[in-house]
Amino acid sequence: MSKRCEKYFGVFLPALIAFVPAVQAATCAVAPTCEQLGYVQSSSDCAGAKNILKCPFDLSKLYCSKASAEVKVGSILYGDGSVSDGYEAGKTPIGVVFDAENRLAIALRDVSSKTYVWSSSTCNTSIPDCTDGWHPQLCEGAGRNFTDILLKTSCGGSYEPAKEVNTYLPTGCTKDFCQRGKWFLPSIKEWTALKSVVTYVEASLELVGGDRFSKSGSVISYWTSSEYSTESAWSTTGQESKATPYRSNFVRAAVAF
Repeated sequence: MSKRCEKYFGVFLPALIAFVPAVQAATCAVAPTCEQLGYVQSSSDCAGAKNILKCPFDLSKLYCSKASAEVKVGSILYGDGSVSDGYEAGKTPIGVVFDAENRLAIALRDVSSKTYVWSSSTCNTSIPDCTDGWHPQLCEGAGRNFTDILLKTSCGGSYEPAKEVNTYLPTGCTKDFCQRGKWFLPSIKEWTALKSVVTYVEASLELVGGDRFSKSGSVISYWTSSEYSTESAWSTTGQESKATPYRSNFVRAAVAF
């Protein structure tokens, strides 16, 4: 070997020796799993989804999304504020849309298993009376505003339904819109709107493990945030009706998103 070759060989040999382990390390790196790449769903999870991706290492591991930017009656509302037409695995549902135009959703279940009286005594609050028993859907007013009025009113004693929805916090809520203080007692107009699409709403409630608006096969009564008069408030069952404040009804919260 010439002196020149020996010189160059002596220079490059250490670099070559250092390079070989690096190549071996790169070659022996552990490939990520399907789960690490986000393929955590199965064919049953992705039923009805339009866009489905399969893990290249295991074709039974899938990724799909049913999320839709379009809000529809019966859409499932999640704790991150997104909605979908069907259940989307990996997300926590907190409600079902019943008014797409105004972006209102009803909670998956009642605030508790117990019933509540409207108030401890009669009182003329600033909520406008609506005595049109034939057309309750024409009773104006939003549940959010009425709930705020009840929370600030003391002449009727304690308005437990309003207090219960105000402190309601569903599991899985990660955004501000669904935190405590954001839920409200629907007005009679909003409850009437819900009942007009109750078939779609209850289908979605059942899909995500929510509760229908009945117990043991019987329709039950829910309080609204609307007043009929100084002596009574609106409740809703199979048919809307006025009820004295001392009557006990169930309570379910709604939320705007």
